[in-house]
Amino acid sequence: MTAEEWKKITEEFKAAPKYNFFDLQKELYHSCLTQGYSIDEIKKFSSLCFQLASNMDEEESKPFINEISRKNWLNLLNTLEVTKLRESTTLTPKQKSLLGLYFYLAMVEGANASTIQFLLLMLLKNGKQLIIRKKGGNQYIKSFNRVRELSLSVKLGFLKDNGLELAIKGIDTGLRNCVAHQDFLVYEDGSIRNLKTEKLIDLEARLDSFCLSNSLVLCVLNQSMNIISPSTDSSLNIKH
Repeated sequence: MTAEEWKKITEEFKAAPKYNFFDLQKELYHSCLTQGYSIDEIKKFSSLCFQLASNMDEEESKPFINEISRKNWLNLLNTLEVTKLRESTTLTPKQKSLLGLYFYLAMVEGANASTIQFLLLMLLKNGKQLIIRKKGGNQYIKSFNRVRELSLSVKLGFLKDNGLELAIKGIDTGLRNCVAHQDFLVYEDGSIRNLKTEKLIDLEARLDSFCLSNSLVLCVLNQSMNIISPSTDSSLNIKH
């Protein structure tokens, strides 16, 4: 990305409406509770993230904070554009479903990947070891660069094993695999069938579930980053 392009994005960020973070947080928590989340699991997840963040080195973490801050902002801009496109009346029901399927895959593999990686980084920097069990012997992974190369299922398993299962609550790996492997059929009325299970897929419910859990994770992660390095948003500068 050129300096001019990043300058434009930075200007958009600064010109965006400013919201009261705590009001947004309360509204988000209310939505989570109405969708079956419990106060205890939200508190447990938040407390663990804050505990991990408090043990992080600020200078060492800054490059990763800058990276994820920029990426999340770009992901938000892209998400808004896709959402507007899906709401367009010019799309047929089939086209809307097709776009929704690839949108879901992109969010899980792209937008969500950066948040997952930062959670993994915090675990590793707090002394947690990722163990891959193989017939020839266990493999202990401590390097963050090695973690980047691992499959999604391994990353999700590591988070679950370390008490961060709420971060993966909205991820449907079955749907992810269905889209990635092209094991689906979209009908003219927009309904979608998983060709492996022969069951219909409620895509809108999956998208709503993922967006809700991802919003909660981003909310907690934003607070965690501020614990590590105050003024996280200052990473949005044009010196990139």
